[in-house]
Amino acid sequence: MWLCPLLLAMGALQLACSQTRLEGFMGESLSFPALRPVAPDIARIIWFSASRGTHIAEAKPLSREFRTDYDPMLRPRLALHRGNLSLEITALQLSDSGVYQATVDIQSNPTQPQMFDYELIIRVRQLGPPGSTWPPPQEPTTPVGSRARTSTGDPGGTPRPGEDPGHDKSRCGGCSCALKGYVIAAVYGTLLLTVAVVHIKTWS
Repeated sequence: MWLCPLLLAMGALQLACSQTRLEGFMGESLSFPALRPVAPDIARIIWFSASRGTHIAEAKPLSREFRTDYDPMLRPRLALHRGNLSLEITALQLSDSGVYQATVDIQSNPTQPQMFDYELIIRVRQLGPPGSTWPPPQEPTTPVGSRARTSTGDPGGTPRPGEDPGHDKSRCGGCSCALKGYVIAAVYGTLLLTVAVVHIKTWS
């Protein structure tokens, strides 16, 4: 009973290893690898989309008029090129991501068709340099009527370390100096008064 799951797992692993990964960008075009070198007498190529669950393109290179057929929904965006037998998808969409398989029928060996698997990943290009955001962040603005601070340390500028942000030296600098003068005068006055009292008591 364990043999069937093992075979399925081996088959899935083999399929994953044989896939060719391709990357495209939304809105741009992408061409699958050319299949012309597979054989000189390719009778038919069938492209299958696993995500859509249906055939999306078919070509018969040996026909005189190079007959092609496309899925009606994807016809405007698909093209099989006769020269290299490559499938091109234009105006890529995120829904185009998925697994694609090309089956190549060879006229000289009709019982052994060759299959090629591709994993297509569609990405979105960034609108700016790596790490940038779109739209770019706006610069901070100063509300009308407010006074912006500068980095010069002048009155109204950015406060220095330990300084009160609301302290305005232009208005309070003179008051602070006058207060210091009064304190010094009071201290010296007290000392002089004490010396005078001691001197009087000594002479008396």
